[in-house]
Amino acid sequence: PSASVTAPPLRTGGRALGVLQVPFRAFLEADADADAGEGAVEDWMSPGDVEARLMESLGWLLLAQGGEVVPSSATSFVPAELRSLLDDVLPQVAEANDLDVAELREEVASSWAAYLEFLGETDSWRGDVEDLADCLDVVAADAADEAGAYVLDGLAAAVAGLTLEEELAALAAVPAARVGTGDTAPDDTVPADATDEERRAAGRAALTRWIREQVAGEDHEARGALGGLSALASAVLGSPLTTGELRRTVAGAGQEESLPAALDLVGRLAAGGVLSATEPWTAPAGLGPAIAAAVRELFDDDPQPDDPQPDDPPA
Repeated sequence: PSASVTAPPLRTGGRALGVLQVPFRAFLEADADADAGEGAVEDWMSPGDVEARLMESLGWLLLAQGGEVVPSSATSFVPAELRSLLDDVLPQVAEANDLDVAELREEVASSWAAYLEFLGETDSWRGDVEDLADCLDVVAADAADEAGAYVLDGLAAAVAGLTLEEELAALAAVPAARVGTGDTAPDDTVPADATDEERRAAGRAALTRWIREQVAGEDHEARGALGGLSALASAVLGSPLTTGELRRTVAGAGQEESLPAALDLVGRLAAGGVLSATEPWTAPAGLGPAIAAAVRELFDDDPQPDDPQPDDPPA
């Protein structure tokens, strides 16, 4: 996408970015190179697009706030500032420049998500740690596709090292993943002489299906889908959530009212053995591939043809 920049906001944002501009660009390029090396789908915004959109939108924000711009000062923000940028400033910019506000909002949110991630990973953030997490929540709500790609890539990496034995043992301990060899439903059976690989594929498929049913099986329960998916993904990624963190996650997406439904969903997932009964909500490592498959299917209704599916035969 074109950056469609104008000089004053771009210069203002560039001044606030200051000495961080070069390392931020290097961070973006290294991330793009790593994705290319892993065969990931090419990002919809290039490093140059992200850098330009970040500087320009930072300029819009600072010009809207007024006051003097301090060089190299873009190292801390509060959630209210980013909500103001997305909700108040961007519609005015879009109208004045005849831009599509939804597309602009997604580009800006995605660029800020990358910049906030950069500030956190490089220890360049100078504000409260909780503000960084809350700012990420604000922009992630509007950069869903980009944030989703990061989550799905992270899940794939997190489960890559599991052995067949580890996964079979974990699946055998969860009732929803158990499959029979008799005259039960066809989707839940395997031949009596099935190989371990076939039993693993069937167990994955059964558990993936069960998770999907818990998350989106009923319209009124689907209100907790965001919280449930966040809890599942965080458990596999090694950063399990607590009730407080789940509350911040749904609130950051403007879904505060969904917290009771999300907690109810987490409770059902825990009762089924997928998540732990106590906080923070962890998950058995061996269930990672099935959980990742369920999250992928619920996150992305149109998976890429090259994406491995939970019931694919092993290579």
